[in-house]
Amino acid sequence: MPRTKDEALTEKRRNEILDAAARVFVRHGFHRASMRQICGEAKLSAGAVYNYFPSKDQIIEGLAAREQEEIAELAAYLAETDNAQKALTGAIRLMVEDTNAADARLYVELTAEAGRNALVRERLVATDAALQECLLEAIRRGQAQGSVTKARPAADLLALLTAVYEGFVGRLAVDGDSECKAFAKLAADAVAILLKP
Repeated sequence: MPRTKDEALTEKRRNEILDAAARVFVRHGFHRASMRQICGEAKLSAGAVYNYFPSKDQIIEGLAAREQEEIAELAAYLAETDNAQKALTGAIRLMVEDTNAADARLYVELTAEAGRNALVRERLVATDAALQECLLEAIRRGQAQGSVTKARPAADLLALLTAVYEGFVGRLAVDGDSECKAFAKLAADAVAILLKP
């Protein structure tokens, strides 16, 4: 069912606030960021922002929900592609390519905050579990069809894929967007070698 004009406007405004909050979190850190700074970054009154997100914790919930949607899209892509090895290689490449330096820095910031904030930790654990599940399912499918090596258990291959992705995202946080395309190709090449039967 198509969204009404009001629903589309609400979704647009929510995303604008989430984007503004992400920029503030990257600049100031989640712990030091204030709702006032988020309102200023979003160029909205406090009342408007609080109408959508009554607290920073609610913003974290919103960011996590957005991440879950992206993971659902990735899971669908992995399930729809016949050759699991090619799907996984392409997925890692796209994941790195679609991550800009600001996204990488936000991930690093939220990971650090997870050590202090139980809600942030809970949300990160949930999104990570969803991502791990869809990757593991694709690895197992690839092993069953012969497009992914069986020399290592699927869980080991998952750990290696995760390390490749998180390593490149960590480098993006430091090196910036200029390295994004090069890192995406390197990540895809590394995954292709790791998964080759």
